[in-house]
Amino acid sequence: MRRGRTNSETKILEETTMNPIRYAKNWMSYRRTISELGNLSNQALSDIGITRYDIRNIAARSFR
Repeated sequence: MRRGRTNSETKILEETTMNPIRYAKNWMSYRRTISELGNLSNQALSDIGITRYDIRNIAARSFR
């Protein structure tokens, strides 16, 4: 028995098939954000009000 797609799965599928270039650019931005924030020291992250735990969530916002 096959389950139906969730709204988020459908949205991702539509975005990748409708505009793969935009999807690729967003993905590169996501990876770059993770890399750049990950290279900062804990003190620098604290100075801008985030923790290492927050990095992926912050990067995910740029991916949407």
